Amino acid sequence: MSRLAAIRFLGYLQAQKAAMTGHAGAHTNRPELVALHGHDTKYAMHALRLGLQGIEFLTTGRITLPVPEPHRAFLRSIRPGDVPLAEVLDAIASAETQLAQLRRRVPWRTRWPGPDPG
Repeated sequence: MSRLAAIRFLGYLQAQKAAMTGHAGAHTNRPELVALHGHDTKYAMHALRLGLQGIEFLTTGRITLPVPEPHRAFLRSIRPGDVPLAEVLDAIASAETQLAQLRRRVPWRTRWPGPDPG
């Protein structure tokens, strides 16, 4: 884990969030989701998933696949639009805040355990 990984997770989350809400430069191929729910639910689910996985990676050094419960059930309820947009945005904002805090705490680079190269 490193600050670079934190920056990447945060950037990917923010890009998915921008696409979800249709902000500048964002493009969605799912106008039917936007028409039905007011936002792209697939981008919403991926934005939060990236946040949750980034938090896990920066705190444990690994990513559990598939996403463990209770997060998995919540993510799966976002995708079909069962979770109101305000609740989704709150969850994404919380993950974004946690990632930003973790970004400041981790070193720029981390050596992976393994054989010493020399």
